[in-house]
Amino acid sequence: MKTYNTILTVVALMLVFGANGCADKLDIPQNGSITQASFYQTDEDAESAISTVYSSWRGNFSDRLPLLTLLADEVTKGGTNKQWFSDWKNLNSFDFASNNNLVTAYYQDAYRLIYYCNLVIDNVKDDSSVKKQCIAEAKFFRAYTYFHLAALWGEHVPVVDHLLSADEYHVSNSADGALWKLVEQDLKDAISALPSKNGVNDKSQFRVTAEAAKAYLGKAYLWQGKKSDAAKVLDEVIESGLYKLWDGEYDLIAHVAANNCSEKVLEAQIPNDPANYRTNNINRSNGWLSNIGFSTQKMKLTGDWNKILASGEGYFAPRKELYDAFVAEEGENGYRLNATLRTADQLAAIGIISNGELPDHDLYFNWKNRILKADLMAGAGGRGTDNMYINYCDIRYAEVLLLAAEANLGSNQAKADKYVNEVRTRAKLPAKSNVTLNDVKIEKRLELCYEGVRYMDVIRWGDAYALMKDQGKVNY
Repeated sequence: MKTYNTILTVVALMLVFGANGCADKLDIPQNGSITQASFYQTDEDAESAISTVYSSWRGNFSDRLPLLTLLADEVTKGGTNKQWFSDWKNLNSFDFASNNNLVTAYYQDAYRLIYYCNLVIDNVKDDSSVKKQCIAEAKFFRAYTYFHLAALWGEHVPVVDHLLSADEYHVSNSADGALWKLVEQDLKDAISALPSKNGVNDKSQFRVTAEAAKAYLGKAYLWQGKKSDAAKVLDEVIESGLYKLWDGEYDLIAHVAANNCSEKVLEAQIPNDPANYRTNNINRSNGWLSNIGFSTQKMKLTGDWNKILASGEGYFAPRKELYDAFVAEEGENGYRLNATLRTADQLAAIGIISNGELPDHDLYFNWKNRILKADLMAGAGGRGTDNMYINYCDIRYAEVLLLAAEANLGSNQAKADKYVNEVRTRAKLPAKSNVTLNDVKIEKRLELCYEGVRYMDVIRWGDAYALMKDQGKVNY
């Protein structure tokens, strides 16, 4: 028995030492696996992380623009079958709940974007100029996202300003002032570290600039009623001399011809890369509904399509109220009006003939966002309207001018007049003197229609109820 126990002891010791020896030999670093602790160390790591933020922002924008467009009093949700995209129809008629797919998609995308921003802010050290810029960009996009959440859901949405630990996942609504405090501080931090353009016609700066952060800080101040603070920071953008209204034809302002032009303050880039094209749902939805690809379509558009592509979904049909607002300010032959929307009769007059019955929502056509062949990537696959490389424009200089005009009302009338009249001059309209808030409202409605600005403006101005109380009476 003693011998047996001795053998067992020796075998046990051999197993222990053998196992340890094997463990040492098998303790090999895993190739191709990067942990969070080992990432975010180099400039290249920081650039990779911030590229995820930019990609998420582009997707976030493509959700938010249809949401804001359908909620505003600019368009009627059209289409071959009005029940297609029923969530969109319900938004447009104010007949929706919190489970609306477009609403939940945007809300989830917003907090996903905030998470990506927090990954950069919490993990990247500011020990190089590249890393400092990446951190500044992440702070900009975090502030940007909270600004839009506050505008749509109110300032008490949950504020997540760091990566959450497991016991923090149930975040309550934020306290009074907490969201705006974070937005202001993030934007100020971003401004201090972000670069500017090299000049007014510089097209090499595709990323967020200090001036873009100032423009959003001005918007945040205005939202809170801090007009003097807004005027100061917006004036700085204007006085930088780095932006000006585009001097090309106005009906190309939302097309490839104006990508990264002097007027674009912030754009999500859509590269002209046929091998990696992405579906451009925004412009496809704006495009006119034609008989192409829709066997049940009641309306047929025909004509010379050498320049205009007869393909789209017609989901954003301009409302008569928008047309009437243009006519009241510019007349039926207004330059900006005819560059923004056209009537069915006008299309017929230029050889784009409508055959069959015109539904009520198709009496007016979005000309500003018509689909041009010049906007398509040559050689890209997919449906024709999938391969457009029009950048998603988030804010342009015309909006900065009108924000600054509003901020200067009551304190510097000369500046307010000057800024409004810059926009009106480009629209080929006579100058106004002693402009009022109502004048600013009119210019913003006409200049920035279909750009996701209107709904947030009428909420901020307190005009939403008066303008939207009959929104649910749209005839479907």
